[in-house]
Amino acid sequence: MKLDGLIKNIPNEIFDEEYALTNSICFMLAKKEYFFVKFLRKKTLAGEISDQSDLEQNIKNELEKYDGGELLGIQFMLGQVLEMLGTRLNDYDDNNNNSFKGYIELEQYHTIAGIILKMLPELILNDITKVK
Repeated sequence: MKLDGLIKNIPNEIFDEEYALTNSICFMLAKKEYFFVKFLRKKTLAGEISDQSDLEQNIKNELEKYDGGELLGIQFMLGQVLEMLGTRLNDYDDNNNNSFKGYIELEQYHTIAGIILKMLPELILNDITKVK
């Protein structure tokens, strides 16, 4: 996963403290998996992913590089990220604090993480059952 040139196409935006805190927690929790989610979001913002089909193909292309055991680890860690994002978003909603800069990004990360998690069982099964 290379972001060379990709970040340059996205204007720098300064997010609020709520975003920064949640972002930091997710990176501490599962750096590799959270980076992948953010990478896919950046590709979406840059126009390299234009629809659900493109997103799923990007996910598949990246995750097919891993074996079943590694995918199980990714599945577990990504589940933790999804739960953390969901909890934080729910807290923000419960406190009527969902208009800060970065809230929409956190929602998008949550959505992307959920899509990856839905795809992982099939990818794991495909790896486990393929003839080697």
